[in-house]
Amino acid sequence: MTMSGSQCCGSVRRELQRKYFGFTEAHPARFCFWQWRVPPLAILLYRFCVAAYTMFWVIYISRNTLDTKIQEHSISIMAFLTTWTYIVLTVYLVLHFIITCIHFLKSELGLLRRLTSENHRRLFHELQVQPSLWGNQEYEYVPGTADGTDVELVITYSPNLLSKIVWILYNIASSASIMVTILFWALLFPYLPKEGDKYLLFNIQLHAVTSVIVILEHSLSAIPIRLQHAIFTLIYGLCYLTFAGIMYAVHHSNIFYPGVLDFSQPSRTAVMCVVVVFVVLPLIQLFLFGIYKFRMWLFDTCNPEEL
Repeated sequence: MTMSGSQCCGSVRRELQRKYFGFTEAHPARFCFWQWRVPPLAILLYRFCVAAYTMFWVIYISRNTLDTKIQEHSISIMAFLTTWTYIVLTVYLVLHFIITCIHFLKSELGLLRRLTSENHRRLFHELQVQPSLWGNQEYEYVPGTADGTDVELVITYSPNLLSKIVWILYNIASSASIMVTILFWALLFPYLPKEGDKYLLFNIQLHAVTSVIVILEHSLSAIPIRLQHAIFTLIYGLCYLTFAGIMYAVHHSNIFYPGVLDFSQPSRTAVMCVVVVFVVLPLIQLFLFGIYKFRMWLFDTCNPEEL
């Protein structure tokens, strides 16, 4: 696998095929193993730590909810897109930890043994066929559970329902976290009153650490990124926009983000929404797709197929 421009364009064209709107060509084990061949125990410890960390902050925030004053209106922090996105990220991490536990409890591999290099590589359909054939081939491999176990070639498969939910949440949490980070620090933070270390700690936790977790997830995880899955983040954004519109209609306050999402200035808000939908969100999805393709290229380079 090389990183030539023609292959990059081919990868993008391939991702725009209708079948990649769904959940094809992702082996179920990719939701449990990492891109990198490490013992299951390391994966479980990582999954537990990040899930527990974000869960702690969700509980802490819910018990120490801070009201924010925006144009003399007191708004609960639970009403902001930032908090919504942190909760989505937490739900994703908890569910990912659960399905990882279930998989390894059922597996005969054990917690300290790794898949063979050959079997681990065969988790990744992208490395089994040439890009020009990806649109026509449906062959996949099921890895053996222990060293020396043969692999079985199958034609079709599909991740289970819980894995599909994790995949959707993975995409929403990733795109939304990065978008919240960019919009907050670029457009909102310079104009917010500096109210002490406690508020700064909350802002760093909710608007910066989230993106760090997302980048770490995309560096380790074996879950593929689909360009068309940006639709899930769009639906999530529309849900929040509807919620914000209802809140504005009920309370008649200029919530939640002055100059960004302010229904007292419908024209400006409409322009911002168009920019986010047609510029910011696609660029973020392309960025995540680029990390995924680079991760695959790096893995293929460091773990070449044995002839």
